[in-house]
Amino acid sequence: MARLTTWILAAALALPSLAAEPAGTAAGAPTRKKVATWQLGKLQVLSPGAFKTLPEGRFTEGYTVTATARASGDVPFPDGTFTMTIGSFTPAKDMPKQPTGSW
Repeated sequence: MARLTTWILAAALALPSLAAEPAGTAAGAPTRKKVATWQLGKLQVLSPGAFKTLPEGRFTEGYTVTATARASGDVPFPDGTFTMTIGSFTPAKDMPKQPTGSW
């Protein structure tokens, strides 16, 4: 569990920003590209998920983290919440392209 928590927290913190670019207007006319960047903070685990151990390995489903998100620049929604839910598998024995103990 500690290894999964570390991995999730590292993944969320390694992606310090998210970018969004509008594709065009409702009429289909192109718009000037705008890029917004959100900084993540106050990360917390909402759910440790559910675990199932099988002879082949361990499945984790529903691990959920959340963080506050604050945009920089001129954007219509400067504050928000980032939420990520994942599922993972770690094998009990070496498998093709996934050694024992890896996620």
